[in-house]
Amino acid sequence: MTGKDDPVDRIVGLESGADDYVTKPFDPRELLSRVKNLLWRVQAQEKQKEKGFKRKFEGWALDLNKRELTTPAGEQQSLSAGEFHLLLALIENAGEVMTRDQLMNRIRNREWYPDDRYIDVLVGQVRRKFRQYDHETTFISTIHGTGYLFAPTVT
Repeated sequence: MTGKDDPVDRIVGLESGADDYVTKPFDPRELLSRVKNLLWRVQAQEKQKEKGFKRKFEGWALDLNKRELTTPAGEQQSLSAGEFHLLLALIENAGEVMTRDQLMNRIRNREWYPDDRYIDVLVGQVRRKFRQYDHETTFISTIHGTGYLFAPTVT
């Protein structure tokens, strides 16, 4: 908080690492809202750090750095870019049905059309990776007329 309200001072303050720049006089409610927003962003970052770079579910692990899927037995399975992004989108929305449109928007690696079956192909490929380890694994369910549901317990 400062009395300096020149645009150059604002820019210098923000470029020096300030999270926000509030000039006097100020509305206390605006200041409170800005503090709450900053706290929310910091807490969201901390939650992300706690999750780390692996998403684990029922003995499996998806390594976000290596883009590898690890089986409960510790075997690594490589994933294509599309398979990785699809699986990550499903994991991050576990327990929620995701439509093809939602999944395609999360993957965003090429142009697509409403009748495109790219998501269906990727789901089939990811299911095969799971079934190579266990023929009974059915983490991804098809919800006919809607999309796909990822249903294991995610930690």
